[in-house]
Amino acid sequence: MKACRCDSSAITWPLLLAVTLVATTWPSGRSAAQLAPDDATRATARQLGEQGIEAYWAEDYRAAEEKLDRAYLLLAVPTLGLWSARARARLGHLVEAAERYRDTARASEAIGNSTAQREAQRTAADELTTLSLRIPSLTIRLGDTGDVVRVPPRWGLHTFLRRASCSAPCPP
Repeated sequence: MKACRCDSSAITWPLLLAVTLVATTWPSGRSAAQLAPDDATRATARQLGEQGIEAYWAEDYRAAEEKLDRAYLLLAVPTLGLWSARARARLGHLVEAAERYRDTARASEAIGNSTAQREAQRTAADELTTLSLRIPSLTIRLGDTGDVVRVPPRWGLHTFLRRASCSAPCPP
């Protein structure tokens, strides 16, 4: 394996554009079974969701996150996604909460009560707007050109620089 030869001049706009496009369009990985769940899956997801919401109201956010995430993996509907995002936000997992809010706002409403699912999507979009103000971000001004690059919050500066400027594969 070649050594990582990092050079700040290697940061190119096409590379940054490609990274942004991949990050924002990557498929969610949901299976066909999640799009048409059977009755047993729905019942399990409903039970986990109810337990998660009860834990949330009891301020046991760790248990709420665990149960709501499991429910959401079984049945990816906006109502479960909304509560899962809320639990993540209460635990201080702001980036993960924002990702779940985004997934929820874009989710299909084909499963379950469509009125409740649309309302959950609207609420998720509103809460994402509020949460986004709490997520720190880093903006880098490149050289004398005044070009600006915004570092995604889930990367951190060291990861961004290593990924954006290495001409050879960098070790993890």
